[in-house]
Amino acid sequence: MNVLGLIFKVVLLGLSGKSFAIAFLPPNPPTQKKLRVNFFEVYTPYIVITLTSIFWAIMSLDALATALNSGLQVVSASSTDVVGAYICPSRTSNKAGDFRDLSTSLALLFQAALLTISAVGRLWCYRTLGKQFRFEVSLQDKHRLVTSGPYAFVRHPSYLMLYGSYIGSVGMMLAKGAWMRECFLQTFGETFMRVIGGEQRLGALLNHSAMDYAMFSLFSAWVVAIIYCERSLVARSLSEDEVLKNEFGKEWIEYARRVPWRFLPFVY
Repeated sequence: MNVLGLIFKVVLLGLSGKSFAIAFLPPNPPTQKKLRVNFFEVYTPYIVITLTSIFWAIMSLDALATALNSGLQVVSASSTDVVGAYICPSRTSNKAGDFRDLSTSLALLFQAALLTISAVGRLWCYRTLGKQFRFEVSLQDKHRLVTSGPYAFVRHPSYLMLYGSYIGSVGMMLAKGAWMRECFLQTFGETFMRVIGGEQRLGALLNHSAMDYAMFSLFSAWVVAIIYCERSLVARSLSEDEVLKNEFGKEWIEYARRVPWRFLPFVY
């Protein structure tokens, strides 16, 4: 990878990390007037901080691995083997050249674009709702029913943007050229599937490093957390609709008639 390619990927990773943070960090402080108190409401602050920190760490390690790999290619292939064994153990267990897969791909570019668009969409929602935008289900003083901006198309546009962030975050780990995929998930996943399919014995998994297991576990936990958040959004949207209907009555009913879609126009 040349210098321009390296800079482009590092910028892409930084933009992805920032976009994910914008989508997940609350624009306003938590309110004391919570109308729904459940597991998701109580632990949301901890969940978003944890997810944001982990994603930033993965993007940073991807950038570091790509930079080291590019620099080491200039020095010597033997140096690539030595350092690569620590930052990319799965690939360096084969040929030295296998470590040189950390370039920007179209898939990686698409996922970064999805994260960026989702962040811009969230910012639009933040600006439209202003101080009324909270991560908790609540009504503020002098609360009004907002039906303009993105809320003129769907009733919960910020959740649609979160779905984009969910998909984009997983895609940034699975796309060709991603550090997580090229250095850990691909080879470990291939071995895992061969064991499940009976092509290899269970002992084949012991050939992988502790780092392989750690990253595979981290990715699995990430997917589980994302699925939990996704399911919570559906339940939360129903709660919000109920609260707004009770508060605004006919005004909300008329709004729901004009905008019948919760997340995606003409779909749901």
